[in-house]
Amino acid sequence: MAEALILFFLRKLSEQLKEEGELLSGVHEDIEWIKNELQAMVAFLRDVQRTQQRDKRVGRWAEEVRKLVYDAEDIIDEFLIRMENPRWNFIKHLRTRHQVGSQIQKVKKRVMEVKERRDRYNWLHIAQENTPGIMRASSTGFGAATPFFQVDDIVGIEVHVEQLVELLIEGKSDRRQVISVFGMGGLGKTTLAKEVYKRVKTDFDCYSWVFLSQSCNLRDVLQRILFGLKESKNEPAMEVMDVMNEGLLQEMIYNYLQDKMYLIVFDDVWDTEIWEELKHALPRERGQIILTTRIQDIASSVEDGCYIYHLQPLTHELAWKLFCKKAFRRMKACPEDLRELAESIVNRCEGLPLAIVAIAGLLSSKGTNAPDWQHVLDTLDWELNHDRDLDRLHKTLLLSYNHLPFYLKYCFLHIGLFPEDYEIGRKRLIRMWVAEGFVEKSSSKTDEEVANHYFLKLIRGSMIQPITLPARDVVKACRVHDQMRDVAAYMLKQEMFGAAFEAGDKEMEGRPRRLSIYDNAKNLPSNMGNLKLRSFLMFKITELSSSNSLKIFEELKLVRVLDLQGVPIERLPGEVGSLIHLRYLNLRGTFIKCLPKQLKSLRNLQTLDIRNTNLTSLPTGINRLQQLRHLHIASFCDREKGFLKMPKGKKWFKNLQTLSGVEPDEDLLKELRSLTNLRKLYIGGMNKTNSEELWVSLGEMKSLRSFTMVADSSPERPQVESLSRPPPSLEKLKLQVSMTRLPKWFVSLRYLHTLYLLKNFLMEDPFPILQQLPNLFVLILASSAFLSTEICCRPGGFPKLTLLRILGMENWRRWMPIEEGTMPNLRYLLIADCPRLLGLPEGFHHLTALQDLTLIRMSSYLSCKLQGTDHWKVHHIPEVSIISQDGAEFLSKSSDN
Repeated sequence: MAEALILFFLRKLSEQLKEEGELLSGVHEDIEWIKNELQAMVAFLRDVQRTQQRDKRVGRWAEEVRKLVYDAEDIIDEFLIRMENPRWNFIKHLRTRHQVGSQIQKVKKRVMEVKERRDRYNWLHIAQENTPGIMRASSTGFGAATPFFQVDDIVGIEVHVEQLVELLIEGKSDRRQVISVFGMGGLGKTTLAKEVYKRVKTDFDCYSWVFLSQSCNLRDVLQRILFGLKESKNEPAMEVMDVMNEGLLQEMIYNYLQDKMYLIVFDDVWDTEIWEELKHALPRERGQIILTTRIQDIASSVEDGCYIYHLQPLTHELAWKLFCKKAFRRMKACPEDLRELAESIVNRCEGLPLAIVAIAGLLSSKGTNAPDWQHVLDTLDWELNHDRDLDRLHKTLLLSYNHLPFYLKYCFLHIGLFPEDYEIGRKRLIRMWVAEGFVEKSSSKTDEEVANHYFLKLIRGSMIQPITLPARDVVKACRVHDQMRDVAAYMLKQEMFGAAFEAGDKEMEGRPRRLSIYDNAKNLPSNMGNLKLRSFLMFKITELSSSNSLKIFEELKLVRVLDLQGVPIERLPGEVGSLIHLRYLNLRGTFIKCLPKQLKSLRNLQTLDIRNTNLTSLPTGINRLQQLRHLHIASFCDREKGFLKMPKGKKWFKNLQTLSGVEPDEDLLKELRSLTNLRKLYIGGMNKTNSEELWVSLGEMKSLRSFTMVADSSPERPQVESLSRPPPSLEKLKLQVSMTRLPKWFVSLRYLHTLYLLKNFLMEDPFPILQQLPNLFVLILASSAFLSTEICCRPGGFPKLTLLRILGMENWRRWMPIEEGTMPNLRYLLIADCPRLLGLPEGFHHLTALQDLTLIRMSSYLSCKLQGTDHWKVHHIPEVSIISQDGAEFLSKSSDN
């Protein structure tokens, strides 16, 4: 991945020359020379990769390039720190420039040596001479991607085969049909397609199977299609095929298929561009096409009306059955003394058939000796590179990684720093990527929007697994399949990208640029300062001594990302002010009581997260952090603890996108309207006096997507009705403020998808207004949000509402009848602490999309009514739990009742 490293460095270097041009002026020309030479090396590395050169000397040369780039990066970053020192004078200034200039001259000399070594060996010329026609060898026929397990060895595949066979046979018509089999590497897509192909191919006039590699050549693929079609009809191949160009081959295939019912399988498709060329050779009449791919964008975009068959990992039951079938061929069952070990191994595979078969096959040769099994489990990382089948598993999954563009490779490897089975928050992750500089600048999007696009591309490429909010199917976090995490761990080490520090180690081996500490922070690496880390992350740390805490801030001079979430530290040392490259500082959930005044020196800081800490004030000067994008002061769940005020003086937050948990002063309320990039605002301690200025500012905040307001305890409530013009793009709204009725401006919130109303004490039923919101997915009404005794929904109301929670409505007695067409998409309904509610409404059965109904602590009358009658007619709801007044579940219904 030396190419990726150079490209990343070049992009970062360009940004530094732009942002720090004045400081770098004395060494600008030398840096530009290095930059140009590295660009030439990128071109060479691409050519070598394209010719699939395997000379070990190329690998060693790439290793030299990697070290060279790291040294150049360190010199420039350290130079910027030295020039930042406020105690320098003119003589020191000149001396520093001279010293750095000498270092850069040494780097230039090494660049020239590396360049000469490349030219001397002339690997590219040798590769091209020794591998004629290499591009044509990239695609092979049936069996090129044949997995090393057989169909007979796989369990749970039969149902998929039958479904696809039925789809193919019934789908034979006058129109071409495309079926995309999509899923991560190792799920058995090729095995499935192969079995389906074998069963149905003779039902077609002609058929062909073509495997596509990551570097496949269009002409070769067209030849393979035509060769397979002719072979299926026992027709001889045409010798002239070898001299035909792409256009003639496309025309020949098209004419050949014109009057035939054909079946073609394209196995392992990596690029939509080649499909765009291939489809011109395939008539739109009477054809059936199966396409397997790991990339969701390809699966969904190849054809209008394409059928997407998303292959999922095996259930635990099927995974266990497959494992036992392969590991215990003779016994057919797992011996009891091996069961715990076998369960651990099956869990490690996470339903991936390729992994299960490979590891079970290895264990089958070890007999049934428990210590031998334990040794395999403990040394799986080593076995990956020494067992043939495990090595093939590793290479299969590595293909997905190799296909990524360089910026996505870095993003994926960064995820590999997180612990196993860790739920990684989407926003937390993308802000780290922005801070690291992985994100390419865009004139039309924020860096965070580009990073979010990267995040979704990794999901669609089956590299990471999404964790979604069910109500809106929005991805809130991700995790990494254990087998893909093994790939990340392997490449982390290969590329010196990063590492996890194991307990008991004294020094870090190699030169990782990023470091994660898991569980134990008693002994930090003794050579941590020499590693010149760019990211430092800690997870599940229960103890961190003051000396180790100080060591972090003294030795991580070049760090850009510092994530100490949940680490039990009470003090942030003043040395943090010297970390001028720091862009991301996460102190969430720590015991920090105060922030040092030196924090104001972090001129590049983009994200500061101090939620759920013991802070009682913010340091003077924090309002002058001009690069700050995300300032998280308090979370909504801790709103009763109060809010922090910004220091007095002008706020320089021109780049601010998130301001969460602040108690405003007059200056801040006036300046809000000038924060044109602000997307999220969470503000507390509001009253009638200070809210008037807020309403004026809100009307000017055209970029605001999320707004949360909490009123203070004074009787002078904010006059929400006075807001004449709400932010036009508002998507999420939380209001904890007393209101007599909902303001009329609510109906203008056409983009609102999530609404929380708490302690509003509305005297009128809010549903007549809320049900008009066209894009409302989530509605939560809590803690006496309304005081009315009845609510009423009209037909067609709440057209997109998916989740509804009504909690703590003490006056609510009746839900008026529901007619058909009301809440047509409601899936989740929770009603709790509504002691006077007499029952669910008549017409409740019209909520046909409902999947989950939960009632907690309802009236005794309602409980008795439920037990004694079928009045609700809830038989269509898969999971219904009604919990009595004392919290004990007394009724459980399923779709069968």
